[in-house]
Amino acid sequence: MRRHTPLLLLSLLLILFAAPTISQAARSGAQGPAKGPTTPHLAPRDADAEEEFEGEEEEFDFEECEAANSDFGFEFELEEEGEAAEEEEWEIEVEECEEEVQKKAGAVTAPEACRVRSAESSITTLPNSDRVQLAVKYVTYQPSTVSLGLKMKDGKGSLKLESTTKHLGKQGTLHLTTKLTDAEMERAARAEEFAVSLRAPKTPGFCGNLLEQKLDAKHPVGNARVYTQRVNG
Repeated sequence: MRRHTPLLLLSLLLILFAAPTISQAARSGAQGPAKGPTTPHLAPRDADAEEEFEGEEEEFDFEECEAANSDFGFEFELEEEGEAAEEEEWEIEVEECEEEVQKKAGAVTAPEACRVRSAESSITTLPNSDRVQLAVKYVTYQPSTVSLGLKMKDGKGSLKLESTTKHLGKQGTLHLTTKLTDAEMERAARAEEFAVSLRAPKTPGFCGNLLEQKLDAKHPVGNARVYTQRVNG
């Protein structure tokens, strides 16, 4: 019995020292493996949702860009329209100025669309023969048929004296004599103004205005009287 006493004491010591370690290990095993430092866990991204989101963002940006371009284009169109209106207004002013200068020079002119390039007229009243003579010095862009009208104006109003169609060559002077009644001649002898109109068929309406001449400058020649376009106003 005594020979086994040291062995028993050694066994008891081992049991006393090992028991806490075994107990702690058992508790650790029951609680699961020890956890290391915690790291954030990122959930996997949904590829379909990401594509849908990116598509919406791109569509929104595109709409914004499209709206911006639309506004810019509208402003640009307004600017172009404004410039075109200013240019058109300037051209009208130039045409009016040129027309006024041409009238003061004794002749009227028109663009190629009117076919008649320039015209300068004179009227001679002949009371002794009850006639009125019209002379039109002209230049055309091309030979053309034109409608010609002649009317007078006095204190009683306007009176139409002639309406006819004539063929004009490249350039020259057209002479036309109109026979009047006694009453018409009496008024024509005291006329304040004669108006001569020229217009080729199927030409723009402004051609008639450009080629119309107001003859109100009077030049007595014996019993006759010559009317021309006033040079100085």
